[in-house]
Amino acid sequence: MKRNIAFIYCFASMLCWSVSPVLVRYIKDYFSVSFQNFFRFAVAIVIMWSFTLLTIGGRTAWNSLKSISYSLPKLFLVAVCNFCHQIFLIKGVYLLMPGLVTIVEESTIIFSTTLAYIFIPAERSLIRKPAFMAGLLMAVAGVVITSLPELSGVKDFAGDSPVMGLLFVFISSLAWAGFSLMIKLWFTDVPSAVTSSIVFTLVIPIFLISILFDKGPALLQACIPVKIWLLTIVSGIIGIGLGYSFYYQSIKGLGIALNSSLGLLIPVITAVISFLFLGERLLPVQIAGAIVLLSGSLIVVRAEGQT
Repeated sequence: MKRNIAFIYCFASMLCWSVSPVLVRYIKDYFSVSFQNFFRFAVAIVIMWSFTLLTIGGRTAWNSLKSISYSLPKLFLVAVCNFCHQIFLIKGVYLLMPGLVTIVEESTIIFSTTLAYIFIPAERSLIRKPAFMAGLLMAVAGVVITSLPELSGVKDFAGDSPVMGLLFVFISSLAWAGFSLMIKLWFTDVPSAVTSSIVFTLVIPIFLISILFDKGPALLQACIPVKIWLLTIVSGIIGIGLGYSFYYQSIKGLGIALNSSLGLLIPVITAVISFLFLGERLLPVQIAGAIVLLSGSLIVVRAEGQT
């Protein structure tokens, strides 16, 4: 793939993932967390499978499906991790503004590093490098600084629960780190697009079952405007279907390290969009914390890319 095309895919995925949490926040008063996840994934999976078949071909996809079908228990565990990631992420967006959520979500790099140190001995030498450790410590400091206003109650969220929102985002980040680790350990020989399409298909019935355990109705209003349904469909298409499809295409031309580096712009783009459409305003201390967190994450990513 040509490098300029890969950059287009990369920035397209970044835009998709920046807009999606703003849409989720906007429609939060109409759907329960489980129903919104179920509906968005049911829409998105059509896009993901279509894109996968179009880019890798039917024969490659079929061969990958046959090879991975012997690992159903492992696939189920990966699907459970994805379920936890999505459920707690959306819970976080229901309680916190999107810009803040995407900043705190960068704590994934902390959990990913910890899990890699425990389960992948080959990566321990990288983690011990001074530059890597410095970046990781900066990321931890950035998370703490960014979270302080929520933890101290400085910001008024009009009845929302900022502490619970932060906890949900941290759990979501941990679940995504576990998801990525399992993919790396178990399915390195399978195209990422195929693995994700299978896992995202498996998670749909889990979301459907989880609706039964939601407090209150799945549809929070008796009469939901057509505009809200359309925005939910758009959220599923761009935030899941196109976002992940574009991302896997960009990896082919740019690699994981460069993709991850550019992906650090997502919180910035999300914060701008959230400010324009939802009026979100980060406090100066949160902006400072975000800069420290994203700078530390960039150092970690660049250290990984140099191995």
